[in-house]
Amino acid sequence: MIALNARKSANAIVRFCELNPSSKLIIILTGTDINHPDSSDEDSAAWASMMLAERLVVLHEASLKQVPKIFREKTCVIHPSVTLPEGLLHAPSKDGFKIMMAGNMRQEKNPELAHAAAEKISPALEIHHYGECTSTGSENVIEHGIFSHDTMLDAMSSAGVLLNTSFQEGGANAICEAVTMGLPVVASAISGNIGMLGEDYAGLFPSNDLGALVNMLEKTANGLEFYALLKKQLATRAPLFTYAQESESWQDLLNGLSN
Repeated sequence: MIALNARKSANAIVRFCELNPSSKLIIILTGTDINHPDSSDEDSAAWASMMLAERLVVLHEASLKQVPKIFREKTCVIHPSVTLPEGLLHAPSKDGFKIMMAGNMRQEKNPELAHAAAEKISPALEIHHYGECTSTGSENVIEHGIFSHDTMLDAMSSAGVLLNTSFQEGGANAICEAVTMGLPVVASAISGNIGMLGEDYAGLFPSNDLGALVNMLEKTANGLEFYALLKKQLATRAPLFTYAQESESWQDLLNGLSN
């Protein structure tokens, strides 16, 4: 059995192990596992699930550091793969510098920070949001609403930068897509973003620091050398998110279980 989320799949995991005592269990620990107090509570259902698992899988290196030490020896990193529409690569529009936000802006995504930044950045910089957002904020943020995934990818491919302001993030799929297509990312320096972009990525800013975010956006839009550095750094990360790499990692894991 391969279970997604130790906490939410706890009942199914227990039932599987009762019915199949000689079978192997793999659990993929998602962001809602890693960032939930149950992951460190020895009396929780999530902890019981991790005890039963033969192997645990996390989606990036930063999550590995958050796994309780008792479980780290049986935990491996398998980065999620991204398959973009054929021929889709980053080609920024020459009609202004578009800052792109992708996805539904739940509270932990900290949309208020992006709206505050929109009031302070240069008028030539535009923030465009694709997805649901229930908060009210700056009129300088252009809200496009909910579109298809392909439409969002097209918008990303022509943007100048992808913006992620989250307080908490397990590993945003939009960041994986941006890395794969070569779209520079400006993101809060939280575990989930660092895990996807790398500890030395130059486009990280201290979480919830408005001044640092405004400076980073201006630097990204106006600094040619800095922009080139971000693209170069992303190019070194892109191979981690290929289907071939993910497939090979899973095959290695499954082969190891059969030995």
